[in-house]
Amino acid sequence: MVTEKERKATVYRKGLLVLVIVVCFLLMGCSKEQDLASEEMNASVDMTYEAKDIVLQGVIGEIKQCRRKGDNLYVLTKQEETSHLYKANMDGSGVEDITLPIFEENEVNSFYIDSEDNIFCLIQAIETDGQQELIKMNTTKEVAAQAKLQELLSLDGENLLNCMTIDGLGNIILSTETMVYSLNSNLQLVNKIGVEESYGIKSFCKTKSGKIACGIIEILNDGEEGDKKICLLDTEKGEWGSSLPGIADGHFWIGETAFAEGESYELYYKGGFGVYGYDQTADIWEKVLDARCSLLTTQDVEGIVVEEQGQFLGIIQGSSNSAEGATIELYSKISSEETDNKKVITFATYNVQDPLREIAREFNKTHDDCRIEIILYEDEDYTKLGQDIATGKIPDIFDPSEVGMPMEQLIEKGMLENLTPYYEKDDVISIEDIYPSVWETMKSDGKVYMTAPYFYLWSAASRTSDVGNRTGWTLTEMKEVLSEKGQGALAFDSLEKDMILDNILLGNLNDFIDWETGECSFDSEEFKEILEFCNEGILADQMTDAEYFEMLDEIGRKKREGKVLMEVNQSVSLESIQLTQCLFDSDITYIGLPKSDRQGSYLQFSEQYGIYSGSEVKEEAWEFIRMTMSEEYQTNVKLLKFAMFPTRKDCLEWNIETKMATEPYEDKYGNWIEPVDTETWVTDFGTKVKTGPASQEDVDVLMDLINRTNKQISMDDEAIMIVEEEAMRYFYGDKSLDKTVQIIQKRVETYINEQR
Repeated sequence: MVTEKERKATVYRKGLLVLVIVVCFLLMGCSKEQDLASEEMNASVDMTYEAKDIVLQGVIGEIKQCRRKGDNLYVLTKQEETSHLYKANMDGSGVEDITLPIFEENEVNSFYIDSEDNIFCLIQAIETDGQQELIKMNTTKEVAAQAKLQELLSLDGENLLNCMTIDGLGNIILSTETMVYSLNSNLQLVNKIGVEESYGIKSFCKTKSGKIACGIIEILNDGEEGDKKICLLDTEKGEWGSSLPGIADGHFWIGETAFAEGESYELYYKGGFGVYGYDQTADIWEKVLDARCSLLTTQDVEGIVVEEQGQFLGIIQGSSNSAEGATIELYSKISSEETDNKKVITFATYNVQDPLREIAREFNKTHDDCRIEIILYEDEDYTKLGQDIATGKIPDIFDPSEVGMPMEQLIEKGMLENLTPYYEKDDVISIEDIYPSVWETMKSDGKVYMTAPYFYLWSAASRTSDVGNRTGWTLTEMKEVLSEKGQGALAFDSLEKDMILDNILLGNLNDFIDWETGECSFDSEEFKEILEFCNEGILADQMTDAEYFEMLDEIGRKKREGKVLMEVNQSVSLESIQLTQCLFDSDITYIGLPKSDRQGSYLQFSEQYGIYSGSEVKEEAWEFIRMTMSEEYQTNVKLLKFAMFPTRKDCLEWNIETKMATEPYEDKYGNWIEPVDTETWVTDFGTKVKTGPASQEDVDVLMDLINRTNKQISMDDEAIMIVEEEAMRYFYGDKSLDKTVQIIQKRVETYINEQR
């Protein structure tokens, strides 16, 4: 339960971002000076690596493992049940198939190369009982030694982990979850060392000094994982050594791909945020590669296998053969010499999602004259980007929604380039590609200032039997329908005054603000009617815990009885349509929130990318951000799990088709599409609902809403703070209605005109 003190603190924090930015804008005036040389904005430059493709012609199958040894590259692939082993030069040339005949009947789990270029392969029978063998393959591609491991190691039904290494003594290291085995080069057992009781080995690798680092996880009685640690093993003495310290940023996960070998650090740990090197002398982990600034996805980081000569070698997820050949990546640290002759396109953001990282990395690979440079702000400091822009440190590309003020304000100040001419003259993406109602909603003052590959739908659903053929309503009309439902009916599934206000004003505050003239209409009868309606609710912090939970039970009962008029949905999807239909046990209409123009449904764009109007690389910046409007980008299957829709017509149709699938299939883009799971949900109010593949009726409801939605969510945090702060004083009885709206009108108008 939220107290008034806590509520005011929340409102204060909410407005802090914009307040800081407002002060910066007032101090800077209309300065457009671009200054991106600050140390803070480039804090990760020393941890930024750039990718280069190594294309291997004639390689068959998906790459499962690769290793670098000097100027040679070794690659293990798998095609169906057949394994292949290749040797090539580091530039991808000179591919040589060194596959052994024995691989045809056995799957190769992993391989390793010793100092004399002998190759050791851990193989497993395909059609028998899964017995594992170790093969030593000499430089003439012959089997020099072979050992059946179940017998040699007395495994008694256990299988080894699918990895191997060679320690500093030249011994081959294998492991189960409970035991580490050391074999000499003739494949004879030298030693075995068990892990402590209740712990299991998940992965291991050789360290620079020749020891073995093991990722070990505690297995609790209930099967859950407990303590995680990295322990050093001295295979010569057969003894466990000390545990290594934890990772500095707290990100600590151990799996099969947790480690990588190298020559610059004792070993490397790979986490979602990047790659960390262990400095044995200082006994610390140092972040070496920043995943986000290097445009690497989590899967890319997991695919890094080895560091040599200051470069990392990485396997691209799903890297299979194609017309161009199989591809792996070589990551090298960016140097000033390499970038001096390139135009730099600065892109500032708080986070880079995987699909955007992929196209940014591809852009840099394919452009010799320019490159995208990510300026990554800390996720915790949401004021920094707005402050930098306000004080003249303006990137070439940024997301207007991350600045902390409405797009209208940025446009008014001339901060954003009008992109409409770019769309009109582009030979790759055109206005006709974008869904018509979405294109109209993207406009501000008849122009478009962003690319926006995806959108969310915000609306409110009601029973069709309650609203008839309406597709929108005013507050007065909503109250009339509410009255018809009888005494005790609720408009929303909340009785709290501030929650009701939030629902009604959702995305609507700018309906009372004219950014062009600086005039407001918070003293209008319409806004007064909103506050009066909200004031009929209750104040949660004036209730005991028992009363509060009794209120929730009452709302649940009213919902089941059909006494709740609307279900507000901030991300309408085909799944949520099914949920709402089941919840209401009725056909539904997305009538939207009550507004004077009866247009109470909104689009919210995800990943908005605008170009700074004063940028010196506008054409190059456009060439990059238009990639987000491509078919390839908007049909990324990673995004299907989110309740958002592509802005392109063809991609929107594709998205809906995937949600209607009842059988698995491969789409025209080569994606494997699985049907939506049929699931049963239980809501907070005890109602069971079921979801599954969408029906045509579900799609009709969705498309009807998309076709008639023409408003974009546009909120100003400072204005919201003012309205909420003053409205609460009215709700608590501290001020009259007329006095409240007068204060809101004056405060918001003053704020708005300070920004113009």
